[in-house]
Amino acid sequence: MNTEKHLLRRLLKSFPVKTVKEHFGIDAGNQDEVITEIVKNNAEVAIKDFSYSHFNYSKQHIYVYHLPYRHNFKEIHKDTFEHEIIKQSVSANNHLIFCLAEITFEVVAVVGDDLSKVKVKFYQPLHIEVKERYLIIRFTTLETKLQPYFSSTTKLYGGTKVVDEKAMIADILVHFQHCSPERADLNKGVKHLWSNKVLDAREVKFKKAKSTSKETMDEDHLVAEQYPEVYDILMQSPLNKTILKYKLENDDFCEHFVCDPTNGEISLPLYSINPNQAENIINEIIRNN
Repeated sequence: MNTEKHLLRRLLKSFPVKTVKEHFGIDAGNQDEVITEIVKNNAEVAIKDFSYSHFNYSKQHIYVYHLPYRHNFKEIHKDTFEHEIIKQSVSANNHLIFCLAEITFEVVAVVGDDLSKVKVKFYQPLHIEVKERYLIIRFTTLETKLQPYFSSTTKLYGGTKVVDEKAMIADILVHFQHCSPERADLNKGVKHLWSNKVLDAREVKFKKAKSTSKETMDEDHLVAEQYPEVYDILMQSPLNKTILKYKLENDDFCEHFVCDPTNGEISLPLYSINPNQAENIINEIIRNN
């Protein structure tokens, strides 16, 4: 259930099948067949290195922090960090740490009259980067459906992540406490891209003086295109969870993504089709913030 090979199989499922096939040189087979062949014929380090080099293709949860005080740009010793560090690099203005966090889900499994609590473990890719005055913490989104790891006769109840991302972030922030990290307000960056017609919203939640409002568009309609008067209000209001559509005719950004600018959070619910899309979204929001 939780051997190293099991964890490596689950790790590979966090990436698009096409990307996995291309990297490991496999032409045919469904996802399970491809992953079985890769785990059988490749060393553990090769699969873990793949998760680093192809991290930008994964679905992600991203948390952005502003650093009022400058980072010291020194390596963090592996023995003092909570998760397995696969890659770390430090330069004058950049500090990158890539980890594989071992995550546990607990679920109640029922087979006939037998009931037991079972732990299912995963490697969750974790990308931590300091650039300029920002700390950016990025998690690959894990597949939370646990049934495929059990027999068809097993009924599952619950499925709880033992340690969630917020708790993991709290541990990570300890290593950067000398910078006094605080949630980044990304409103300015998002609104700059919106006002320049790079983005528009399918759904937006925003704060009024004494209430919170939500605007949800039908079908493929967009807020600024259909309701310019609402858009004008949004440009003066703090934005919360917003589903944004990329409007330009290129592949620089994902087709759509979710952003909570006021709380410094971004989610990429789709696989990126090239390795630059996730970086471009983050960099353009920060650059214009």
